[in-house]
Amino acid sequence: MGKHVFVWRPPESDIDVFARAGRDAVERRLDGIPLDATSVHLTHRTPPRLSLVPFRRTPVALVSLTGSDASLDAARLALGRLPGRLEGWRVDESIPVAVPAHAEVTLVTLFRRHPRIERPLFMQRWFHEHTPMTLEVHPITGYVRNVVLAPICEGSAEWDGIVTEDFADARDVTSLRLFGRGPRALANVIRIGRHVSSFLDLRTIETYLTRR
Repeated sequence: MGKHVFVWRPPESDIDVFARAGRDAVERRLDGIPLDATSVHLTHRTPPRLSLVPFRRTPVALVSLTGSDASLDAARLALGRLPGRLEGWRVDESIPVAVPAHAEVTLVTLFRRHPRIERPLFMQRWFHEHTPMTLEVHPITGYVRNVVLAPICEGSAEWDGIVTEDFADARDVTSLRLFGRGPRALANVIRIGRHVSSFLDLRTIETYLTRR
Protein backbone atom coordinates (compact mmCIF):
# COMPACT_ATOMS: atom_id res chain seq x y z
CA MET A 1 0.00 0.00 0.00
CA GLY A 2 1.29 3.45 -0.89
CA LYS A 3 0.16 7.04 -0.72
CA HIS A 4 -0.18 9.63 -3.48
CA VAL A 5 -1.01 13.30 -3.00
CA PHE A 6 -2.47 15.41 -5.80
CA VAL A 7 -3.05 19.13 -6.19
CA TRP A 8 -5.83 20.06 -8.59
CA ARG A 9 -5.71 23.65 -9.83
CA PRO A 10 -9.06 24.23 -11.59
CA PRO A 11 -9.78 26.86 -14.24
CA GLU A 12 -12.49 28.22 -11.93
CA SER A 13 -11.24 31.36 -10.17
CA ASP A 14 -14.10 31.84 -7.70
CA ILE A 15 -13.30 30.15 -4.38
CA ASP A 16 -16.93 29.97 -3.25
CA VAL A 17 -18.06 28.34 -6.50
CA PHE A 18 -15.18 25.86 -6.32
CA ALA A 19 -15.91 25.02 -2.68
CA ARG A 20 -19.40 23.91 -3.70
CA ALA A 21 -18.53 22.05 -6.90
CA GLY A 22 -14.97 20.80 -6.38
CA ARG A 23 -15.73 17.96 -3.99
CA ASP A 24 -18.43 16.50 -6.24
CA ALA A 25 -16.08 16.67 -9.25
CA VAL A 26 -13.36 14.74 -7.40
CA GLU A 27 -15.78 12.16 -6.01
CA ARG A 28 -17.26 11.47 -9.45
CA ARG A 29 -13.80 10.79 -10.87
CA LEU A 30 -12.85 8.44 -8.01
CA ASP A 31 -16.19 6.59 -7.89
CA GLY A 32 -15.68 2.85 -8.17
CA ILE A 33 -11.90 2.87 -7.58
CA PRO A 34 -11.07 0.63 -4.57
CA LEU A 35 -8.96 2.96 -2.44
CA ASP A 36 -8.08 2.33 1.21
CA ALA A 37 -8.34 5.98 2.25
CA THR A 38 -9.36 9.22 0.57
CA SER A 39 -9.05 12.77 1.90
CA VAL A 40 -9.97 15.93 0.00
CA HIS A 41 -9.14 19.46 1.15
CA LEU A 42 -10.63 22.35 -0.81
CA THR A 43 -10.01 26.07 -0.55
CA HIS A 44 -13.31 26.99 1.06
CA ARG A 45 -13.25 30.74 1.48
CA THR A 46 -11.17 33.77 0.66
CA PRO A 47 -8.62 34.28 3.46
CA PRO A 48 -8.32 37.66 5.19
CA ARG A 49 -6.08 40.17 3.44
CA LEU A 50 -4.18 40.88 6.66
CA SER A 51 -3.02 37.54 8.02
CA LEU A 52 -0.21 35.97 10.03
CA VAL A 53 -0.02 33.25 7.38
CA PRO A 54 0.81 34.14 3.74
CA PHE A 55 -2.29 32.51 2.24
CA ARG A 56 -2.70 32.01 -1.49
CA ARG A 57 -6.03 33.41 -2.65
CA THR A 58 -6.78 30.86 -5.37
CA PRO A 59 -8.91 27.69 -5.41
CA VAL A 60 -7.10 24.36 -5.14
CA ALA A 61 -7.95 20.85 -4.03
CA LEU A 62 -5.48 18.63 -2.17
CA VAL A 63 -6.45 15.01 -2.78
CA SER A 64 -4.68 12.41 -0.60
CA LEU A 65 -5.12 8.75 -1.51
CA THR A 66 -3.81 5.46 -0.15
CA GLY A 67 -4.22 2.08 -1.81
CA SER A 68 -2.65 -0.52 -4.04
CA ASP A 69 -0.41 0.46 -6.96
CA ALA A 70 -3.18 -0.46 -9.40
CA SER A 71 -5.80 1.61 -7.57
CA LEU A 72 -3.51 4.62 -7.29
CA ASP A 73 -2.67 4.44 -10.99
CA ALA A 74 -6.37 4.28 -11.83
CA ALA A 75 -7.04 7.29 -9.60
CA ARG A 76 -4.23 9.26 -11.22
CA LEU A 77 -5.68 8.66 -14.67
CA ALA A 78 -9.20 9.51 -13.50
CA LEU A 79 -8.17 12.74 -11.79
CA GLY A 80 -6.14 13.66 -14.86
CA ARG A 81 -9.44 14.13 -16.70
CA LEU A 82 -10.46 16.99 -14.42
CA PRO A 83 -10.42 20.41 -16.10
CA GLY A 84 -7.42 22.59 -15.28
CA ARG A 85 -4.03 21.40 -14.05
CA LEU A 86 -3.25 18.30 -11.98
CA GLU A 87 0.02 17.75 -10.11
CA GLY A 88 0.85 14.65 -8.10
CA TRP A 89 3.54 13.02 -5.98
CA ARG A 90 4.34 9.74 -4.27
CA VAL A 91 4.86 10.51 -0.58
CA ASP A 92 5.88 8.99 2.73
CA GLU A 93 3.32 9.86 5.41
CA SER A 94 3.75 10.36 9.14
CA ILE A 95 1.08 11.59 11.57
CA PRO A 96 2.32 13.43 14.68
CA VAL A 97 -1.30 14.22 15.69
CA ALA A 98 -4.21 12.04 14.56
CA VAL A 99 -6.68 13.77 12.25
CA PRO A 100 -9.89 14.68 14.14
CA ALA A 101 -13.38 13.76 13.01
CA HIS A 102 -14.09 17.44 12.40
CA ALA A 103 -11.96 20.53 11.89
CA GLU A 104 -13.25 23.99 11.06
CA VAL A 105 -10.20 24.78 8.92
CA THR A 106 -7.05 23.07 7.69
CA LEU A 107 -3.84 24.78 6.66
CA VAL A 108 -2.36 23.08 3.60
CA THR A 109 1.30 23.95 3.04
CA LEU A 110 3.59 22.92 0.19
CA PHE A 111 7.25 23.74 0.58
CA ARG A 112 10.87 23.23 -0.52
CA ARG A 113 13.96 23.04 1.62
CA HIS A 114 16.18 26.07 1.90
CA PRO A 115 18.74 25.89 -0.94
CA ARG A 116 21.62 26.56 1.47
CA ILE A 117 21.13 23.40 3.53
CA GLU A 118 21.42 19.71 2.66
CA ARG A 119 18.52 17.27 2.94
CA PRO A 120 19.64 15.56 6.21
CA LEU A 121 19.69 18.92 8.02
CA PHE A 122 16.37 19.86 6.41
CA MET A 123 14.77 16.66 7.74
CA GLN A 124 16.31 17.17 11.20
CA ARG A 125 14.93 20.67 11.48
CA TRP A 126 11.53 19.75 10.07
CA PHE A 127 10.83 16.56 12.02
CA HIS A 128 12.79 16.95 15.25
CA GLU A 129 12.82 20.71 15.80
CA HIS A 130 9.95 22.37 13.97
CA THR A 131 7.24 19.78 14.61
CA PRO A 132 7.59 19.87 18.43
CA MET A 133 7.79 23.67 18.34
CA THR A 134 4.65 23.89 16.18
CA LEU A 135 2.68 21.64 18.52
CA GLU A 136 3.85 23.69 21.50
CA VAL A 137 2.93 27.06 19.98
CA HIS A 138 -0.15 26.51 17.81
CA PRO A 139 -3.55 25.03 18.86
CA ILE A 140 -3.34 22.23 16.29
CA THR A 141 -5.91 19.41 16.50
CA GLY A 142 -4.53 17.25 13.66
CA TYR A 143 -1.19 17.16 11.86
CA VAL A 144 -0.09 15.08 8.85
CA ARG A 145 3.40 15.28 7.31
CA ASN A 146 4.06 14.06 3.78
CA VAL A 147 7.66 13.76 2.64
CA VAL A 148 7.68 13.98 -1.15
CA LEU A 149 9.49 11.04 -2.76
CA ALA A 150 8.86 11.54 -6.48
CA PRO A 151 6.48 13.29 -8.91
CA ILE A 152 3.87 11.10 -10.62
CA CYS A 153 2.27 13.66 -12.96
CA GLU A 154 4.04 15.44 -15.77
CA GLY A 155 4.82 19.07 -14.95
CA SER A 156 4.43 18.67 -11.17
CA ALA A 157 6.26 21.21 -9.03
CA GLU A 158 9.34 19.99 -7.14
CA TRP A 159 8.18 20.07 -3.51
CA ASP A 160 10.00 18.48 -0.58
CA GLY A 161 7.09 18.42 1.84
CA ILE A 162 3.30 18.74 1.98
CA VAL A 163 1.66 19.29 5.36
CA THR A 164 -1.91 19.56 6.63
CA GLU A 165 -2.63 21.16 10.02
CA ASP A 166 -6.16 21.06 11.44
CA PHE A 167 -7.71 23.69 13.71
CA ALA A 168 -10.98 23.56 15.65
CA ASP A 169 -11.92 27.16 14.84
CA ALA A 170 -10.96 29.58 12.05
CA ARG A 171 -10.04 32.17 14.69
CA ASP A 172 -7.27 29.86 15.89
CA VAL A 173 -5.51 30.77 12.62
CA THR A 174 -6.54 34.39 12.09
CA SER A 175 -6.16 35.67 15.69
CA LEU A 176 -2.59 36.33 16.86
CA ARG A 177 -3.56 35.66 20.49
CA LEU A 178 -5.05 32.25 19.67
CA PHE A 179 -2.56 31.25 16.95
CA GLY A 180 0.36 31.94 19.30
CA ARG A 181 -1.33 30.68 22.50
CA GLY A 182 -1.90 33.54 24.90
CA PRO A 183 0.17 36.37 26.37
CA ARG A 184 3.42 35.34 24.67
CA ALA A 185 1.70 34.97 21.31
CA LEU A 186 3.81 37.52 19.43
CA ALA A 187 7.09 36.11 20.76
CA ASN A 188 5.96 32.58 19.95
CA VAL A 189 5.00 33.45 16.38
CA ILE A 190 8.31 35.28 15.84
CA ARG A 191 10.18 32.23 17.16
CA ILE A 192 8.33 29.96 14.75
CA GLY A 193 8.96 32.33 11.86
CA ARG A 194 12.69 32.48 12.50
CA HIS A 195 12.95 28.73 12.68
CA VAL A 196 10.92 28.21 9.50
CA SER A 197 13.26 30.52 7.60
CA SER A 198 16.23 28.35 8.65
CA PHE A 199 15.09 25.29 6.68
CA LEU A 200 12.36 26.31 4.20
CA ASP A 201 12.58 28.33 0.99
CA LEU A 202 10.05 31.03 1.89
CA ARG A 203 10.16 32.47 -1.62
CA THR A 204 8.29 29.47 -3.01
CA ILE A 205 6.10 28.27 -0.13
CA GLU A 206 2.36 27.86 -0.82
CA THR A 207 -0.21 27.91 1.99
CA TYR A 208 -3.98 27.54 1.57
CA LEU A 209 -6.92 27.92 3.93
CA THR A 210 -9.03 24.83 3.32
CA ARG A 211 -11.78 22.62 4.66
CA ARG A 212 -11.67 18.82 4.65
